Amino acid sequence: MSTAGHDIGMNRIAELLAAAKANRPVKDVNADAPRYAWDKARHFNSVRAAKLDGAMKKAAASLAAGFNSIAPGKESLITSQPVAQMFLNQILKEAPSEEMFTSVLTTGTKVSGVAGMSIKDVLGMLGDILDDKGGAEDMSRKLSPLENSLLTDLFATACNSVASLVKAAGGTELKATAPARQKLEIGLHGKTEFCVIVFEIKVGQCQVKIMLYIASDDLDCLTVAAGAKEGPSKEQIRKSLLEKIGKVHVQVDTLIATTEANFSQVMGLAPGDVIVFEQKITEPSTMMLKGKRLFGVKLGRCDGHYALAIGEQETSTN
Repeated sequence: MSTAGHDIGMNRIAELLAAAKANRPVKDVNADAPRYAWDKARHFNSVRAAKLDGAMKKAAASLAAGFNSIAPGKESLITSQPVAQMFLNQILKEAPSEEMFTSVLTTGTKVSGVAGMSIKDVLGMLGDILDDKGGAEDMSRKLSPLENSLLTDLFATACNSVASLVKAAGGTELKATAPARQKLEIGLHGKTEFCVIVFEIKVGQCQVKIMLYIASDDLDCLTVAAGAKEGPSKEQIRKSLLEKIGKVHVQVDTLIATTEANFSQVMGLAPGDVIVFEQKITEPSTMMLKGKRLFGVKLGRCDGHYALAIGEQETSTN
């Protein structure tokens, strides 16, 4: 494979990496180059922050509308602390710690949630991250700190929203199952029938799913929360949850990965994207999606790091 084109953006990558090592923001980022200095939240500039703020406000509105359609008047439980600002407060912290989100989730008289839990612990409760079936430690290692912080915040936001609804419906327990099960159960009696809410987030060009499971008994509670004997049925609530709170997209510009595994699971790269790896990459052809090679790639290296510039899409057959 020719590496003649590997210099595309490589000078820019060198600048990004140097800035990252010096722990300083990158100036004069142009539209054709990777727009992140490193996976440090402080490198968000005002334009990116505004984009993220808009995305979060849209997500907050979607959540509020969805819950209001189920239990009218309860949407204030979700929007009392704007989701967008909560996200930005976390992401724009000067020095994000491993425990990115420590708010306590309260449902009824019991307190549970992510308080004091590390990113690794929280990731253990997320389902279908990059189609990875490994444990929390593996997932945490395959996600950059920026991805970790975004996912942890989104997860906590979703949990807060669902917990608020369960609390309004008279629920008394929010519990996280064992990390190996990779899901959050909200249930009064430990039932195993679930309504599934799927949040989809795009970090760089990498699509990630967060799945929340609501036990069937709580759907009965939600029916009661609608406030009338002739309220919606459990199936109507299930349908409403899935339709109204289906997808939340957060788009950032450049994925910075730490392992080949993250790259091999990428869902939607486009020509011109550049992926920077902290670890050595020796096999550029690892750009695979479910066994199919979709893009040509060019391998370059800079300051001990490796980068792959994505070429034109290749023809592939099943």
